[in-house]
Amino acid sequence: MAVKRRKIARGPRPPAKEQLSDGAIRAALVPSLKTRNPTCVLLEEFSGAGARIDLLLISSSRLTGYEIKSDLDSLQRVDQQLAAFSRYCDNLCFVAGRHLALRLLNGLPSWCGVIVAIGRRESEPDFLTLRYPRQNPMIDVSGSLSLLRRSELARLGRRDTRCRKRQLTNHLLEHYNPLELRRSIPSALMQRQKLRAAELQTLDGG
Repeated sequence: MAVKRRKIARGPRPPAKEQLSDGAIRAALVPSLKTRNPTCVLLEEFSGAGARIDLLLISSSRLTGYEIKSDLDSLQRVDQQLAAFSRYCDNLCFVAGRHLALRLLNGLPSWCGVIVAIGRRESEPDFLTLRYPRQNPMIDVSGSLSLLRRSELARLGRRDTRCRKRQLTNHLLEHYNPLELRRSIPSALMQRQKLRAAELQTLDGG
């Protein structure tokens, strides 16, 4: 789905000393999300559906994506990113420096959230929500299933793990309720991270 293009003025670029990089925004955003969502799993640079999202917050029932656009970025890839992220994110929010925030607010679909990061000299940026995200109406069950590994798909469909991923996906789409499938994906991703954490802990202990 293409971002609506409107002829709006580009936000003024902040002075160089106030410009926020991706790293500066991320360094403040990550701990903030972890503090506010202690029971969730937060993944950085998550790849899925043909694109990589900066942050994916996983709860037992929802996937919330956060894409960062710093004062040094452009919006050239927003169309492609939106098309990919909307396939599986229940909620999607763009976090931008003030140079791009208003353009995103006016150009993104109304269900996408927009947060502006405001630089402060010698301190972490402040975050101001310009629009809260709403339920994504574009979720694609097939695209969401593509996030899962073959073993995870086989477990959901109670099938042989030797089946190909496409076969497993088609079986699930043909024989299971789409809403139930969609609800099972966040918990499957969360379980994957718990298993990975347990494996790392075992290795560290050894």
